[in-house]
Amino acid sequence: MKNIWISGSVNSGKSTASKSLGLKLKMAVIELDAFSEFVENFMSFEEYLKLNYQIIPEIVEIYNKRNIGVIIAYPLGVENYENLKAQLIKFKIFTLDPSLEIALTERGGRKLNNWERERINHHYDNNVNDNYFSIRIDTRNKSVEETVIEIIDYLE
Repeated sequence: MKNIWISGSVNSGKSTASKSLGLKLKMAVIELDAFSEFVENFMSFEEYLKLNYQIIPEIVEIYNKRNIGVIIAYPLGVENYENLKAQLIKFKIFTLDPSLEIALTERGGRKLNNWERERINHHYDNNVNDNYFSIRIDTRNKSVEETVIEIIDYLE
């Protein structure tokens, strides 16, 4: 069973690319940010961030038991990658990297707030956009469709 992780900073195109990829490959797309919406009013950011990573093994297992591959769209840093690896959860990992300058622009109708701008800078400062465990996709000059085709080419 193939499972895919699409990593990258806030506003890198993870969700958009994952949805398109999921349709093409007939895979479940899990946006972990959707889980945060329900707890962010009573849980700290750090707590629900940890919770998001803790629920991944269970989500993947549920879908994989039904022979459905999973695409996770969420930033993945070294520590969380090492934890997933220790749990023997297998993903083909891709990191979308549109460059810091592009990630900080409002594109696709998205209006960035100050918190999102801070997270983007944090992600780039901590190399979420370029790490040793994933295939980095430079998306500066690529459409969503071109990005998805490149990911599919790597998978084949």
